[in-house]
Amino acid sequence: MAKHTVVNELTKRKRTLGALENFKSLPQECQLLFFAMLDTQLGKYNPDTFYDFILATEFDYSDCDSPIEIMFAMAIDFLLFARMVGITEVNRQEEIKTDNNIYRVDFEIKEYTKGLKIVVECDGHDFHEKTKEQVIQRDNRDYELKMAGYEVFHFSGSEIFNAPLASATKVLRYIERKIGDECKENS
Repeated sequence: MAKHTVVNELTKRKRTLGALENFKSLPQECQLLFFAMLDTQLGKYNPDTFYDFILATEFDYSDCDSPIEIMFAMAIDFLLFARMVGITEVNRQEEIKTDNNIYRVDFEIKEYTKGLKIVVECDGHDFHEKTKEQVIQRDNRDYELKMAGYEVFHFSGSEIFNAPLASATKVLRYIERKIGDECKENS
């Protein structure tokens, strides 16, 4: 066996072990989501896709603030990876400057062929929209983000928890429609 092949294999195994450690540190509902994705999506994709996905992400979602953010991140990462969409960038916990403020958003998604900019917020009930003031603040924030050229999506915690792939698919279908591609069924 050639030296570079051995090094490549050892690197792959080390990354796999790192991904396994990261996976074990995820909340249980996020681990279950991965197995649900395997179960529901396995027939649609080559099994190597899942292994490649694990190596690409290494299950590193340490920059997500909550289990619903991890679930959405896993779902959008998987769908982008499986569809081989190389023109989209997903940034987590990104700061966006508008004319009047700097906002930290859960996800900033950029699509480069048409220059689309999307914000996705994962709105758990514990932290969002408990009061009228919070609703007004969210609406003002959304307005400023839209004036800065962003489309804004909000998903409730229940929506993500119950169907993370469907939530991520809504965003991807929006992008596909805007860039003129045929929508692909993945939900």
